[in-house]
Amino acid sequence: MILLEEGFECMVQRRTSCSRFCSCFSAGVALLCILGVLLTACSNPLTQEQGPSPTPKVSPTPTAVKLPPDSSNPQETGGCPYQPEKPKNLYLLSVPQSQLNTHQESLTLTALNPASGQKIWSKDLGSQDFFDYVVKASDGVVAYFANYKQSGTNNFSQAAAFDAATGKQLWSLPKQATFNALSVCNQTVYLAGQEFLYAYEASTGKKAWEMKYSEVTDKGQVRVSSKAAITVLPEHDDPNLCGVVSPCYSVYAFSPKSGKALWKHVYPGQGQIMQPYTVDVTEQAAYVLLSNSYEKSLQVDKLSLQDGQILWSSSVKTPTGEKVDPFEFFIDNGAIVVYSENEANHTESATALSVENGSQLWQFSSLLFAQPAHGNIYVLSASSNNDDPTCVFDSVRGQKRWCQNGAWYLFAIYGSTNLLAASGSAVYLQTTDNTVMGMLTNDGTKLWNYPSTKDKVDFTLLDLTLG
Repeated sequence: MILLEEGFECMVQRRTSCSRFCSCFSAGVALLCILGVLLTACSNPLTQEQGPSPTPKVSPTPTAVKLPPDSSNPQETGGCPYQPEKPKNLYLLSVPQSQLNTHQESLTLTALNPASGQKIWSKDLGSQDFFDYVVKASDGVVAYFANYKQSGTNNFSQAAAFDAATGKQLWSLPKQATFNALSVCNQTVYLAGQEFLYAYEASTGKKAWEMKYSEVTDKGQVRVSSKAAITVLPEHDDPNLCGVVSPCYSVYAFSPKSGKALWKHVYPGQGQIMQPYTVDVTEQAAYVLLSNSYEKSLQVDKLSLQDGQILWSSSVKTPTGEKVDPFEFFIDNGAIVVYSENEANHTESATALSVENGSQLWQFSSLLFAQPAHGNIYVLSASSNNDDPTCVFDSVRGQKRWCQNGAWYLFAIYGSTNLLAASGSAVYLQTTDNTVMGMLTNDGTKLWNYPSTKDKVDFTLLDLTLG
């Protein structure tokens, strides 16, 4: 195909040089050269312009076959910690299945070899009435937090960091109010709480900086790249913009190393129906997923990392105009994947937008789950016979790569934060028999299960990450 295209270009743009080139060969070779050029010129132009034929109808199927613009940046991916291309370890947070809902679960952090599934080390993190848990890893450090209930309605959090290779504890934080989000990046551990955003040196636990919120929130978050740490917070600072009933929401950007404020983008509360739901950041820009709680519609804004100005805004067109609630969005390989729930039938949909201009690339509907990583999007579809096909698609073009039937993937049990983790060559996820399975990303070939059936380990996965 490349040779034919070059021959066509040679004919229409460089006829003189092409003639000189062909004349250098024998008459037979020259005839073949001319024939090749003529065949290229006579090929059907409509077939060339239409691009690949639509994906065969499987469940789920993209409802849009529009291809992304040529300007899509394949390098633009959500901030770290993201799914590393070549991870050293796979980390699992788990509790015994027999202890679920007993209000006294024993939390364990385990490091596995991603290639073999063999256990490298594990740590007992104590027993509490846990209800929220996150683990992240980067730069040779794995960190976690776990929120738990104590003394009736009082909620607290425990957090610590470990050497990723040996499991040796590096530091821990004293008991404090609950955390909402965690990121490990730039040799720093970032923790978003109800009143503060904290940054700690990853290897020592020394506090690098903190930022106090103007309003207490239970939805604090933090996303980090090497350029900025991004969060979105409610506030009432400006009475001209912010109402008591409808507060302002501001997207803040900080220097990830010093905590110095870089900029603030305010979304007014009065007369404004679109409000920020969550944020993400890449090395090129910040992105905001906004939700209209009244009309049940979604929007994505792209903000400049230099000054926080809006570069573009794009409405997320939902299947058949349905009303939706936001779940999450991911930025992977030049595509923004928005994951939302249909308010009427509680099924999910995933819509992909271009990072360049916000144009819609493709859409899946009637899902149970969708998450992209390294140019793939992993999709679990909804079906009526419990034979749920799990498929892998190109995350930018929405074209099917492979599918497997059978409900081997256990969806979002017991408050899982991450539903799968993926490297450049393998994907790791929970199965219906309460194990973690490794699979090749190119065709779904099974690599291993942990725990293996012979181990007979009492195990339920809560969260997993690569690093």
